[in-house]
Amino acid sequence: MKKLVLGLGLLLVLWGGFVVNSYYQDVYVGQDYYVKVPLDQARTLEKWKSGKYTITGRRYEFVGVNKEGQERVLNISITDDNGSVSESDLLQGGQYLVVSASNKRVINYRVIDQDQVPQGILEILG
Repeated sequence: MKKLVLGLGLLLVLWGGFVVNSYYQDVYVGQDYYVKVPLDQARTLEKWKSGKYTITGRRYEFVGVNKEGQERVLNISITDDNGSVSESDLLQGGQYLVVSASNKRVINYRVIDQDQVPQGILEILG
């Protein structure tokens, strides 16, 4: 009986570890996508409601391309909890970004120079 309980306990621990690892991989492990911000991108702040809070910033939706040439829609928000975000903090048309995105969300992004974008991806982005 003890062996059965220990065996079931071990299976439960292994299953729990698998679930936690799957969640971690889906949410926190990203792949890089490259984006070129459109030249006509709006550079004004907007306000929207999130629950009981009003958020000031800008929401973007871009199509990014990874090193395998696969495209994906990426949603990025530039906001600041204390309201100090300004229009100068927003993305500018023509900028290139490398965006790390997991299966569930955008993890982070950074502005890069055009020469840091792989040549094949640069051709796709135009």
